[in-house]
Amino acid sequence: MLQFVIVGLGNFGFNVANTLEKDGYEVLAIDEDEEKVQESANSLKHVVQADATVQDVLKSLGVGNFDVGIVSVGTDIQASILISLLLKELGTKKVISKAQNPLHGKVLERIGVDTVIYPERDTAIRLARQLELPYMIEQVPLAKEYSIYKLKVLPGFINKSLNELMLNKKYGVNVVLVKRGEDIIFPTADTVISQSDSLIVVATQDDLKIMESEAGK
Repeated sequence: MLQFVIVGLGNFGFNVANTLEKDGYEVLAIDEDEEKVQESANSLKHVVQADATVQDVLKSLGVGNFDVGIVSVGTDIQASILISLLLKELGTKKVISKAQNPLHGKVLERIGVDTVIYPERDTAIRLARQLELPYMIEQVPLAKEYSIYKLKVLPGFINKSLNELMLNKKYGVNVVLVKRGEDIIFPTADTVISQSDSLIVVATQDDLKIMESEAGK
């Protein structure tokens, strides 16, 4: 079972910690702010008030024994960089740090942070994509242009087979799975799409826009 240490209990850090703990993982949450620690202690099992910019403090908490460290410090970029560096030096296996801007992100990459995330930017991008693609439920980027998308069924698809729809030929959209209730279907050309289905497809955003504009009416 993976063990996580999370530094910074703002909205992002708390929600990550809470979700991981609910999913059964061991989580140690750290913040210097007494009020945040007290609030988080109502939901999280292991919360510590400590200054994570001090190496001896992190060492005493055993952060080097954790599989993943997540640095979610608010607007204090200097503290974010220092904590990320200390986690790496103390042996945390993987460090994920939240960046405030591209320059902050570059510095984090330079000091060896394994994954740099931009929550505000990524949330804005997801919102824009959902506005552009109203039938999209989820998106997982694959390559430069292609992504895996989970889509609601478009009106023009209902009660039609994939052979009739010819989505690959018309739009370059490949249906790889159909989710029907709790069941996963590996579709064939004869698979008929129901209104309550979800489609897992591989496509470009531009191809989906064209498909939705034609079949989403």
